[in-house]
Amino acid sequence: MKKHFFLVTAICGMMSLSACTEGVLNHDETEGSEALGETTPLLIHTRGDGDVQSRVYIFDSYDHCVESLSGEVGGEVLATRLPMGAYTVYAVGTNNFSYLSLPAQSSLTPTSVIAWADANTTADLLLAEAPVTLRWGQENVAQLNLELQRKVFSLDAITIHQVPDEVTAVSVKVSGLRGQIRLNGTYPEGTVSKTFVLTEGSDHSWSVAPEVKLLPSDDAPTIDVSFFFGEQEVVYTYTGTAPFAANTKVTLTGNYNGSQNISLRASLTAQAWDANTQDVAFDFDNSHAGQAPVVGSRYQGYYVVSVNETARKAVLLTKNLVEYTAPENSAPEADWLASFVTPMANLAKPSGTTADWRLPTYAEAKAFTQDNSLYDGDISMIVFYHDERETRDHKPNTLYWGYTRYTDGTSKFVSNISYDGSKVKLYPVIDIDY
Repeated sequence: MKKHFFLVTAICGMMSLSACTEGVLNHDETEGSEALGETTPLLIHTRGDGDVQSRVYIFDSYDHCVESLSGEVGGEVLATRLPMGAYTVYAVGTNNFSYLSLPAQSSLTPTSVIAWADANTTADLLLAEAPVTLRWGQENVAQLNLELQRKVFSLDAITIHQVPDEVTAVSVKVSGLRGQIRLNGTYPEGTVSKTFVLTEGSDHSWSVAPEVKLLPSDDAPTIDVSFFFGEQEVVYTYTGTAPFAANTKVTLTGNYNGSQNISLRASLTAQAWDANTQDVAFDFDNSHAGQAPVVGSRYQGYYVVSVNETARKAVLLTKNLVEYTAPENSAPEADWLASFVTPMANLAKPSGTTADWRLPTYAEAKAFTQDNSLYDGDISMIVFYHDERETRDHKPNTLYWGYTRYTDGTSKFVSNISYDGSKVKLYPVIDIDY
């Protein structure tokens, strides 16, 4: 771990007090301050590895800021003069103060909030705090070492592998993170979330390298992975088992498993900047999905024919008309069914589904042929279906074709057993678990 020290040395003597003014003061800016009595010089030396800027704030026993100093870690000695008494010294270290936001020094307190000016910042943040007492008559014995502790973790990369072809966009949201931190290292109430948009790469992988510095989570974070199928968003939610800790480098890698029970496996590889390592792995599947399919809407880009909420099953309609080579109109049912086998077997399936495409049932064909949005300009969808019913007019497990006819504002599903390949279309359906 890179450690940054502030070596504070008090030397007895009679000197004038440097008053605190708005802004960050260097030692030479305090000249001319009014002398308020017995004072002791305070010398501050910073040392440590890395290119880190530092600011030191000194508060009296009433939590009033009496001095502010700035410099580079390992740079020149910072010096000021203070009356004898008890003080608390706070140190802030970062690689770029322009990314941080603090109140003006005139209103600064130990509980003032340090905020990030840019939500996607690369700014590091280290804090330290220690008391110091300056006494009259002491001889170079007041010495204070401040070890800065890193207060952020670095989210370096996010990658999701094996993303289905139908997905048009991917994002990952991390929730439960601390949004602000005070100068004294405590946190205000409340948490924030950060969303990262991934970019499509090769081999069905989507990734982003944010390399952002974020405040840790107090509890285990929540991770939402969103797959977008056009305007349809499917969100998979997972709650971790351990917090994201400060001073770690985090890489999130997910692998989408295209099985009937869709799962998303990911590993969080967290490597501390002091070379300690921590591995966290998590699984989540469709039971974590935030959106269920809705009849008549789109799910993963497919039209939803029916939904069984209790069993968490749904029936989806193929996206497009499936071409087939029709036999003679007078051919037997077996020949017609055989002509559908290869086209349906070659049809791409929804992500994570292992079921096969099949002909719709009577109820399913009746349902989706009544939706005018599917007609693509035709008067109606004349489709094959496999009738599972046994009625006076229908034989069970028999191939029929049918369409919805509207008369005087009412609809009626009309069916026939006389096949005509020039008119009847093949629109298979498929069963999914969600």
